[in-house]
Amino acid sequence: CQEYFERGNASFDSVQAMVNGGLCTWDTMGKEPYELLTAAKNYWLLSASFKHAEAMKMLGMLYQGYGVEADDEESLKWYLRSAENGCGEAQLIVARKFTRGEGAAAKDPAKAALWFGRAAEPPCSSPEAQYEYGRRLLKGIGVPEDREAAIEWICTCAGHVGDEGGYPR
Repeated sequence: CQEYFERGNASFDSVQAMVNGGLCTWDTMGKEPYELLTAAKNYWLLSASFKHAEAMKMLGMLYQGYGVEADDEESLKWYLRSAENGCGEAQLIVARKFTRGEGAAAKDPAKAALWFGRAAEPPCSSPEAQYEYGRRLLKGIGVPEDREAAIEWICTCAGHVGDEGGYPR
C-alpha cells in the first residue's frame, strides 16, 4: 500500500492520494515507527495545505500524543481547522472537547452547542450530534432554549436508532 502511494504521489497530483498515503504509512507502523510517522505526518501536512479536512483531522489526532509528543494546542488547532472545513468527525471531537473542557479547549457550552449543531446538519447528519444538540436546545445549554427545535432534533436522532452507529446506545 505504502509503495503504491509513494509511486503515485511523486507529482502530488492527488490530494486524496496523499491523505491515503499517510493512512497507509500510519497502518504499517511497527518496523521503524519514527520514520513512518514522519512520512505520514508529511503527507498530512501537505494535504492540509490544500485544505483537506481529513488530513487536518489526522494531524489533530497525531498531536494528541499518537506517535509524537502530545501538544494540546496544536491538536485543537488542527481539529478546529478540520471542523471548519466540514469534517463531521472533527466537528464532534471539537464539540466534545468544549463540552468537557478537554486539552486546550476551555469548557464552553456555547462553542460545544455550535459544533454539535454543525455536525447535526447534512452532510454529517450525526445521530450523536442531533441528540446532543437537541438536548442542549431543550435545556438551554449554550443556546437559547427552544423546545420545538429540540424535539425536532431528538426525533431526527430517534430515526437513526437501530442504524449502525445509531445514538444513543
